[in-house]
Amino acid sequence: MKTLIKIFVVVICSTVFLLIFTGVSCTITPEGISILDGNFESPKFLELNVLSEKEINLLFSTDIKIENLKIETFPVSQLVNIESKNLGDGSWQIITTETFDCTKTYVIEGYVLDARKNSLYFKDSFVGFNNRIPKVVINEIRTEYSKPKVEFIELKVLSDGNLGGMELITASDGSENSYVIPSIEVKSGDYVVIHYRNIEDGCIDELENDKELSTATESSSSRDLWIENSSARIAKSDVIILKERIQGNIADGIIFTESSFSAWKTDYMAECAEVLISSEAWSGESVISDGLTTTRTLSRQNLNKDKSAWIVVGTSKATPGKENSSLVYVAK
Repeated sequence: MKTLIKIFVVVICSTVFLLIFTGVSCTITPEGISILDGNFESPKFLELNVLSEKEINLLFSTDIKIENLKIETFPVSQLVNIESKNLGDGSWQIITTETFDCTKTYVIEGYVLDARKNSLYFKDSFVGFNNRIPKVVINEIRTEYSKPKVEFIELKVLSDGNLGGMELITASDGSENSYVIPSIEVKSGDYVVIHYRNIEDGCIDELENDKELSTATESSSSRDLWIENSSARIAKSDVIILKERIQGNIADGIIFTESSFSAWKTDYMAECAEVLISSEAWSGESVISDGLTTTRTLSRQNLNKDKSAWIVVGTSKATPGKENSSLVYVAK
């Protein structure tokens, strides 16, 4: 009898091993082995969108059931009261009884199961919804790097508000590498310089009122922000878009290309150009970017939404954090 039991166990174990090895899933029931057909990958967490002061949306790769979910403030840990609603097709609406504060960062984490009990633990962070978005334009762009001078995008603020959650997209950098601006109170006339590398000491984000915290090369008397990065992220032929928030309206943008330009290097760059034009945030031809160096930048001269608003400034006329030069570069 013992011999028969051993043989039976060996047969079951061998069968299970074979099924797993060949990619087929199974369960052992009182009646025997039950083979399950279909996809047995864990569900994937695709994206989070902040929709309002009290609502966010979570999107998964398939229909799921939320087993556990919580939202806390960061870095101070404080739980937020939430309700969740399944919208179908992997989409969940998360509603809070409180207001998401645009000056705070939140961390959301949870544990979910799909219909076949495949599980997923996920964690993400977001800035609270901002209903005080100021009017902001892209004002100056450096595409070139020569240590210690790094690439930057300068913003000029045209009305009071808070920049928290605004998204800055550089098309050549790809769809996964946009920069979301942290919560910063600004006033009309302010300049904000976003430096695209932090390669030395003193690269400190100036998030509060003290605008002298940053001591790295080209830290300005205006507000300085530094992206954690050490590689090129702005091209001489590129599309830059400033959005009011992730998935939000376009606040401003620019298309610039070298005179030798023939086609965008990636589909994403072409898509960004098309979106910018269709949104009416840009019209007409691109700005010609020939002659750009670390000391010659693209500088805005007016609020037009076409190439007439921009020039390549003369040598040594880059002005991060200050009023732009109007001296036009003339090639020799």
